[in-house]
Amino acid sequence: MEAIRHHHPPLRVRRNYPYVGGSGGVCGALRRRHAPADYIGISLEVNQAFMLRGGPHWRAVRSTLIQTLEQVLREAG
Repeated sequence: MEAIRHHHPPLRVRRNYPYVGGSGGVCGALRRRHAPADYIGISLEVNQAFMLRGGPHWRAVRSTLIQTLEQVLREAG
């Protein structure tokens, strides 16, 4: 979240909003099925309005997500 905020400050980044999070989705199911040492899941949700609007703002959001995920994974080793 901090990497996204740093790379593209105008984006509003929130954790699990408006959901409580933790129990649903594919990542949660895989976490229950596999030991922590065997599975690391990343779940990312992007507001559909960005994609539907398209244009330069959507390209900036996509670029931000790709670059910051690459950065965080590099830093994690």
